[in-house]
Amino acid sequence: PIKKITISEIPVVKIQINNSGKELMQNFFERLNGLRISKEKISILHYGDSQIEGDRMTSYIRQRIQDQFGGNGPGLIPANDVYNSFSFNQDYSDNFNRYTAFGGKKLREMHYGVMGSVARFTPEYKLDSTFTIDSLIEQTAWIEFGPSNVAYPRAKSYNNVTMHYNQCIYPTKVIVTQNNNTIHEEELKSDSAYHILKLSLPSNLGKIRYTFTGKISPNICGFSLDGNSGVQVSNIAMRGSSGTIFRRLKRNTLIPMYRTLNTKMVIMQYGGNSIPFFKDSSGVENFANYFANFANF
Repeated sequence: PIKKITISEIPVVKIQINNSGKELMQNFFERLNGLRISKEKISILHYGDSQIEGDRMTSYIRQRIQDQFGGNGPGLIPANDVYNSFSFNQDYSDNFNRYTAFGGKKLREMHYGVMGSVARFTPEYKLDSTFTIDSLIEQTAWIEFGPSNVAYPRAKSYNNVTMHYNQCIYPTKVIVTQNNNTIHEEELKSDSAYHILKLSLPSNLGKIRYTFTGKISPNICGFSLDGNSGVQVSNIAMRGSSGTIFRRLKRNTLIPMYRTLNTKMVIMQYGGNSIPFFKDSSGVENFANYFANFANF
């Protein structure tokens, strides 16, 4: 006889949430339910370590959420992606270098924005007797991206492209082309503050290329690829990170970017890189308290 197999309905992992958390989640889902009527666009940022890089997990979560509540595109993508994402294709010129707050080459000033990474086509120059504008050579660099053939349907479809940048301290010209046709030209705002360059385009985007020309590169903090309304779900992977870098980032570029994205939920998926260093329960408690206090940042 065939042995009958029973499946337990008891979850392997219990979600711990207090009454205040339940109330916040209830309010969040009520907002989600109203998006198709309100036509609002909100953002969910999924942070994590190498376990989520390449848009693993996030791509599936995004598709399910956007199917139910609306929304298009892969959300916020890095200026120069090094993880070969499942949801978009990207390429960039050799002189675009990646700077991160969580490992590798770092900025002198921590003006990273919400992704904890930026791209630059020149080093950071402080104009003084050592570096003058006349001593610097004008450079050209480019970033190109487009939908991936293997992405989920919602991630392939978007009509808004927004570039996020800061620390533009000297005039930089940008030319945007779509399938090799020029669609926009602009000189970036050179007041060093956080700014966006938003373009609304036909839904069949193809390849979009940003070509930059200038003597001093701004920080390119990323690009938002999305629709006009619904949920933008962004994958922000930080290989080797414990997730405890946020208080070191500059608030004057971090907070305005959160607000521009209309961020309503932040998912933190960290811990694997910290476990080997926990000596006792107090280490675990301190690590958990960091994330608990992040809400007050």
